[in-house]
Amino acid sequence: IWYPGKSRTLNHKAWFKREITLDAPPGKALFFCAADDCFRLYVNDRLVMEGYSWNKLVFRDLAPFFKAGENTVLIKAADSGGAPCGLIYAGIIREKNGREIKICSDSETQASEDNQDWVKAQVLCPFGSAPWGSMSDPQPVDAEYLGTDEFPF
Repeated sequence: IWYPGKSRTLNHKAWFKREITLDAPPGKALFFCAADDCFRLYVNDRLVMEGYSWNKLVFRDLAPFFKAGENTVLIKAADSGGAPCGLIYAGIIREKNGREIKICSDSETQASEDNQDWVKAQVLCPFGSAPWGSMSDPQPVDAEYLGTDEFPF
């Protein structure tokens, strides 16, 4: 996915958002993400994941950052000069009451260029398509160093 009409814009930066309502706190919330070229993922305003390579899918259990009620997943992503731009993410949230919620980078994701005005994200290709469809070796997020690398915005 990407901001509509901007996937071929060099050095483009965009925000992506999903609102999730949970009936109960999650026991597990496994998230995977990659962007062309870098991303930072926040849950309820807390930085919880980041990645700096389009061909490195990273993952983390984000259960400690979700709560019962309204939750916001916010991703900022940036291209570093070589089009196309793109973002892929997926999450499986299992509430302690047994309910399971699956989300992914699809048309339900909201996109913004300024983190204020939101539109539906443009689906560039079906989930699991190239270049990310063939990634079979996701890497865990190094949570100890979150936020220490320079980020474009």
